Amino acid sequence: MQHVLPAQDHQSELRVLEGHRPPRPNVSYIDQIVGEAEDGILFSYFSGPLRRFDVDVVHIHQPHALFGGRPGSGDLPQSDLVLSALAFRLVRKLKKHGIALVQTVHGPEARTTARWRRILDRATSTFITLDKNTPTPDPRRTVCIPHAHYRDRFLGYPRAEMVQGRVLCLAPDRLERAAQGPLRVFPLVQTPGLTLRLAGEGDPGLRSDVERGSDHGQRTVTMRMERLSDAAMLQELTAAELVVLPAIETLGDENLLFLALSMDRPVMVPSSPALQDLAQEVGPRWVHLHDGPVTAELIDHTMEQLRSLPPAREPMLEDRSIDATARRYAEAFRSAAVSRAR
Repeated sequence: MQHVLPAQDHQSELRVLEGHRPPRPNVSYIDQIVGEAEDGILFSYFSGPLRRFDVDVVHIHQPHALFGGRPGSGDLPQSDLVLSALAFRLVRKLKKHGIALVQTVHGPEARTTARWRRILDRATSTFITLDKNTPTPDPRRTVCIPHAHYRDRFLGYPRAEMVQGRVLCLAPDRLERAAQGPLRVFPLVQTPGLTLRLAGEGDPGLRSDVERGSDHGQRTVTMRMERLSDAAMLQELTAAELVVLPAIETLGDENLLFLALSMDRPVMVPSSPALQDLAQEVGPRWVHLHDGPVTAELIDHTMEQLRSLPPAREPMLEDRSIDATARRYAEAFRSAAVSRAR
């Protein structure tokens, strides 16, 4: 999903077209941009090709979706020659109408070097990253806006009691991606009393794998295969002693990471420079990093660390309030609009 800001006098507030957010089953990247206080900016949304040009700023975070690709897949139905022509036509229209282009750079899509992507990059007024380790085509046009926490967003939501020994793999969709490694190695863990919990929407074949394991006496795995609401995700997260996440590649992965930390649950995740910085920021023993695939020994070692020396305090996320993050986006949009107008 992309975001559009309508055109008007740049000295006044930027306003949005439709005045409401589309319904969402759970928190997503748009919550980072809008926040609870919209700071005078009213958003509207589009998906697929851009057809409106009565705006100040167009903000994209899934460039493939502009040209018919499936978000996050990197797959596009047209040739690079056709895509380049489409990108050039879009850039020409943006220039004609005095519209600034803002891009959030994140995940595998950020590493695309195709010609169509370079055309968009040259026309971009501002690149936004969620951490200081993500490269962009031009650091001078780059603003880092860290991902917000979700503590305030879920005040008053019921939480579950932590279940001793529960290791959680959670995914709103594509649960099999998150569960593949832990499910394969979990029968080999040595820590007494550990159970594996799988929660989220996924391929029905995953349920068959779990049921086959149960038929062979491996009753340490339970699952909840459905599209999870915010409240359901909080129940699953707060019931876990440890949350195991796949590589942080998509904005959805990033949401889950900060949702878990916001609920004061430690996470185990593959290492990256950005996550190494985050581990330092939030404090010891909240972000457990590893290289290579998930193994039974890794799960045992992480649980031993957690139990022998648990975190001394909650994760330090004070500098990541969602309202402060939304204000940073508003500043980036206004700066891009003024720059384009000049």
